[in-house]
Amino acid sequence: TPQGEYSQRELALLARLSLKVTPAVSARSRCDETMDAIKSYILRERLQSGDVMPTETQLCDTIGASRSSVREAVRKLEALNIVKVEHGKGTFVGSLSLDPMVETLAFRSMVSVGKNFTDLQDVVELRRFLDLGCAGEVVVSLAGSEQPRLMELAESMTNTAKEGKTFLALDIDFHMGILDSLDKTV
Repeated sequence: TPQGEYSQRELALLARLSLKVTPAVSARSRCDETMDAIKSYILRERLQSGDVMPTETQLCDTIGASRSSVREAVRKLEALNIVKVEHGKGTFVGSLSLDPMVETLAFRSMVSVGKNFTDLQDVVELRRFLDLGCAGEVVVSLAGSEQPRLMELAESMTNTAKEGKTFLALDIDFHMGILDSLDKTV
């Protein structure tokens, strides 16, 4: 498919994943609505990782939610790395890392092993989807730069795969190397 367009298989995967993680509209709690309001506030105010969030009282007034809803929403958002609470200092926009999603997907795949390969297939498909979705931008960003460490890791992964062995540590090093290289080009 042309870049930017999704295949039917990818669309089906996204639909399956969104059905599993998105609650039905009728089942949405006040906490979920408050979480959405806080996320909207962060986006509307263009806050970045590390920026100070309003106080609990200010958030209640700004988004029109009760203290208990704001507290519960902030706890959930902290678990997702969207906000970070530092007691005595305040609440800040979090690191916004993908760690919670990765943890959830990894756990789902471990739970389903031997029972249902649909979840494992979802993890593999999502990985493929993310890798392919980012590959073009990575290539453009790193074009013309020497990347001997990445080349060495790619060669090691290829050789290890040819030997029929797994290469998780090499794969992690490779992807971390890409991130490090991208940080230096930005």
